[in-house]
Amino acid sequence: MPVTAGRKAPYRHILMPTDGTERSARAEKAATDLARDFNAQVTAVHVVAPYSPGALLELHAPGAPPSPDQYRRIVEARGRATLRRAAARARRARVQVETALIVSDATAEAIVDAAREKSCDLIVMATSNPVGLRRLALGSVASEVLMRAHAPVLICR
Repeated sequence: MPVTAGRKAPYRHILMPTDGTERSARAEKAATDLARDFNAQVTAVHVVAPYSPGALLELHAPGAPPSPDQYRRIVEARGRATLRRAAARARRARVQVETALIVSDATAEAIVDAAREKSCDLIVMATSNPVGLRRLALGSVASEVLMRAHAPVLICR
């Protein structure tokens, strides 16, 4: 549904949060397809947690726990690799893309803030679909983005 001459595109700038998972890859495809069809630009964002005991558990690094400096290097390298893959997908679709690596312990808030700062008029993201007690205890980043965002949010499963 490409935009025809004389019609204003409904979206000009799409925020594309990604965590490098298969679900995120499906959301990246949806975001880049929309961006291509509406001649919009994309900002891919990846949020990493600052050094903390909880963040170390999610790191899944073999051996002794890394120092704060080692942790930062590891998560930034992984984040940059995730963003490179997302940006490559957008470029293959001939979509203008920029990337942002954000350090925050509040993922949803960081995503909403990035959308506002970049003047994005759509957020396209995946949901991890947590179930049971995990969903009740932790909530869902996608749900929180839905509640806080100033722009429409497209959730991909």
